[in-house]
Amino acid sequence: MPTSVPNDVVSEILSWAPVKSACRFRCASTGWRALISDPAFVAVHKARTEPQLLIVANSLHGVASGGRRRRRRRDLQLLDADGSVVRVVKSVGDLWTITSGPHGPVCATRVGRVLNVIDLATGDVLATSTEMGDGGATCTFGIGYAAPSGKYKVVRLMITLSHSHQPKHTCEVLTLEDGAGGWRWMQSPPIAGYFGLHRNSMVTIDGVLYVLYSLPRAQGGRSYVICLDLETEQWKRSIKAPNMMSTRPRMVELNGTLSVVHWEWEGYQNKQACTAIWLLSDLAKSTWVKAYVIPMPPTIDLVIPLRVMRYGGKLMCYCLHSDRASPTLQVYDPLNGTCTHLADLPGNLLADVGFCNLHLESYVRPT
Repeated sequence: MPTSVPNDVVSEILSWAPVKSACRFRCASTGWRALISDPAFVAVHKARTEPQLLIVANSLHGVASGGRRRRRRRDLQLLDADGSVVRVVKSVGDLWTITSGPHGPVCATRVGRVLNVIDLATGDVLATSTEMGDGGATCTFGIGYAAPSGKYKVVRLMITLSHSHQPKHTCEVLTLEDGAGGWRWMQSPPIAGYFGLHRNSMVTIDGVLYVLYSLPRAQGGRSYVICLDLETEQWKRSIKAPNMMSTRPRMVELNGTLSVVHWEWEGYQNKQACTAIWLLSDLAKSTWVKAYVIPMPPTIDLVIPLRVMRYGGKLMCYCLHSDRASPTLQVYDPLNGTCTHLADLPGNLLADVGFCNLHLESYVRPT
């Protein structure tokens, strides 16, 4: 390490560098590599800097076959917040979801019965299964990492009809490890009567799988969240979801907090479409806070929150537009109620798009 600058000063300066820059600085010298790989430095860096945002998306490519016909291949693209391609993982299937792993975010992809769990920091396939199957329209899947056992588990919720033609809710679990076998029956979810699961309705945070469902209007139309401990495979107490008048709610993880996103009209007379974002502030009391209400101009079809930025409470969002082919990244400022354009994303991405935040710990291992 250079002797002209004290080591503690170098450490202080580098701890404020962006994730991408810190990774590059590891190549400057042996001393800098040891410093940046030190667990204490990694912890300080995580507390001070914004994580690197990666947009994870499917892309289609035509591949020649037989000289006349072309088959289409789905690759996985990882892009940074500037829209530049960071990595391409070839022919891994359809993007399913992004969840947390022991060393950072992982991505689950599916093609037919094959499931791949991919480390987003390295592009390596961590686990594979050929037991997925389809399950039809009555099945909903979720995946997460169970600790301390260190296993990825897939949960499948199904609706079947009993002999009396009443809906019956069943649950199966698949452990992703060598020699683990196939699907296993487990305790049914604590749901009474018919329920409707929403698309994008399963999120895993800290080893707990959260499932958003709604009762039909005849039963009050209320929405709830059921919780499954992936390690013990035991259902926990259900909680009430926010009051919302929407048929398209979405549940996401926002800075480690469970969040529900839905679309509503702001004011009966103004008829202004908005995206409302609720954050779970107290799990025990089922308390939700409406943290953001983002106006949606007529040209924006979809707003998905990515993360609350470290300073100022600003919100980074992914937006789909009806008047342009390419999606955009925008930053919403709740203080003045405006969105600022951040970057254009490639227009050749498919509809399956996910997002993850990578801290320095996702790229380095202790020396």
